[in-house]
Amino acid sequence: MLSAGFSGDSLRDDLLKSIRDGSLRPGTRISSFRTMADQYKVSLNTVQRVIAELVDARVLEAAHGRGTFVANTKSQVKTTEFGVGIFARASGDFFGDMIDMMRNALAEQNIKPIIYDAGQERFELVCASQLKEMIQAKPKALIVDGAFGTSATGGANKAYLYNAIKRHADEISDLIVINRWDHPDRPRGNYLLFDYFDAGVQIGRYLLAMGHRSIVLNTYGVPPRKGTSEEDICRGIHSVIDTAPGMKVEYFQVPEPGEVNFDDARFQRLFKTPDHPTAVVNMADYLAEPWFERLAKIGLKVPDDVSLTGFFNTPWVKKLPVPLTSVQLNIEKLVLNTINLIQRHRNTEKPGQETIDVGASLVVRQSTAQATPV
Repeated sequence: MLSAGFSGDSLRDDLLKSIRDGSLRPGTRISSFRTMADQYKVSLNTVQRVIAELVDARVLEAAHGRGTFVANTKSQVKTTEFGVGIFARASGDFFGDMIDMMRNALAEQNIKPIIYDAGQERFELVCASQLKEMIQAKPKALIVDGAFGTSATGGANKAYLYNAIKRHADEISDLIVINRWDHPDRPRGNYLLFDYFDAGVQIGRYLLAMGHRSIVLNTYGVPPRKGTSEEDICRGIHSVIDTAPGMKVEYFQVPEPGEVNFDDARFQRLFKTPDHPTAVVNMADYLAEPWFERLAKIGLKVPDDVSLTGFFNTPWVKKLPVPLTSVQLNIEKLVLNTINLIQRHRNTEKPGQETIDVGASLVVRQSTAQATPV
């Protein structure tokens, strides 16, 4: 995947836009590498990297000795061999584990799914075209990560995904949405949704029981972005702690993707005071890492002075200076229910219409402790 700030971003984005709006149609030969290098004022190596990644993503096709062409996506998947498609985050901790587990469970049923990794943020337009390709093949079952179609107003790419799935939902024998899809006008299908709100309730109850009355919520946006899991987590936390007397809640914003700046000034204002917060709730496990070093620099210890919690219970919990208390989402239950739905409808055209909430559990480790009065 190309990194943020890569010098070939404009070239890649322009190619994808032209393919999406039809300016470059399937079978069209694109400009020579030298022409594109001159036009975008980048090196030939940069052009080669962009084109190679688009070829890997099956957006372009390279023909030896003839040039590079826009791929004919309709020919990529043959309907006869397309039983189950998965359009989801398929790599990385937690989500990658979930899709691996799903792939293995399907293999036990002699089903080999076609999987597209929708988690490549730099390739949202590519993912949109891949989703369209999967829908056109009329799969028996299409498993979609609902986070990529939460609403019709979540940006151009997410709006495209939302509209594409909704428009063609009836053409899919079994639409199975995993993770989340909160839009009130969502298409008919089966929904297996992690209960992020309940996870937040568990965090709030635990911290209250441990005597914490001043808490920091470390989130990706302030306030948490609408339609996201972190918004549900924070709502769950607030549903518990807002009714407790003397509670104080602060928000601390995670740096945007690609940024490394930690808001040190705000950190100092919050924690270099006698009545500093006694707990920090992180929306993901890896977000807890900088807090150990920052707290230590001002003489605060985890968990003696400040308790830390994470989310997703990923391998990151074992890489931190103190094992991290974290929320474990029940991916085994989600996968089992998904496989059961596919088995149930495998030999029938009747679409499902179930909604199943998949629970979570708080795994307590040494990073949290009883609050020390400050």
